[in-house]
Amino acid sequence: MTAAKLPMPVDLATSKAPGYRLDNGNPVIWFAGVDGKNDGGKKAYETPNRVNPAEGKDLIFPYGEIPLSIK
Repeated sequence: MTAAKLPMPVDLATSKAPGYRLDNGNPVIWFAGVDGKNDGGKKAYETPNRVNPAEGKDLIFPYGEIPLSIK
């Protein structure tokens, strides 16, 4: 079986690969966000404030959720 030859996504703030982990078997991906610091994907930016730098927050995308939707 061969792997799909897709390019690895790049975090535009860090020029590195985005973070990735499994939470209860579900994939979660995160990007550093506008502050340019990868904080481990532990705290998410609030959707209305995602364009303003926030210490300790990342852009987090859990599998199955609509990205950047207002809840």
